[in-house]
Amino acid sequence: MTDALFWVSYFGLWVLTLTLLAAVFFLYRYHGQLFLNSAEGRSNQGPGLQHSITPHNVKDLKGEELVLGGITNAKQFVFFASVKCGPCSEALPALDAFAKAHQAQMQTTIVCRGSNREVANFAKVLTSQIRVVADPKWSIGTNLRVSTTPFAFILDEQKIVRAKGMPADREGFEWFLDQVHRYEERDRRTAPVSLGHARQSL
Repeated sequence: MTDALFWVSYFGLWVLTLTLLAAVFFLYRYHGQLFLNSAEGRSNQGPGLQHSITPHNVKDLKGEELVLGGITNAKQFVFFASVKCGPCSEALPALDAFAKAHQAQMQTTIVCRGSNREVANFAKVLTSQIRVVADPKWSIGTNLRVSTTPFAFILDEQKIVRAKGMPADREGFEWFLDQVHRYEERDRRTAPVSLGHARQSL
């Protein structure tokens, strides 16, 4: 009888210990997600603001090469997604309209976690000239310090990161260009005036 009670208590203790460990794990994961989705968590993701990024040579679903952070004459908007991310899928129509409206001044790229087939199916709703890159192992996302999706950043013509965040609708996407224009306006105001231009102004 005593031995039976011992083994019951022993196994009961192990069950309680494992239950507590599982509870701690899920609480840790839950609060980690809360932090990643907070304003502070979003600001810690991705490349640093007002810094350039190391150019990344990648291939899109068509097999064509492109460079994230490469030297071009256009702004670059990079949207990170996952085939299993519901908010990412819901944001695609707004992203499509945003990219189409500004394609003359901006290149838009989607980096999506999933196989080529999964990503192609994910992006089939797009009608604009968005470059789509499959990132099965999330190596591009990891190198650029992106841990949650949706996430995006925008580079100006000098390939400086001017804004980053988690856009979900057209207004959210337009905010990125507004930030670039704000910095462009600031740079125009603070640019040195040539002596000849100053004399003409006088």
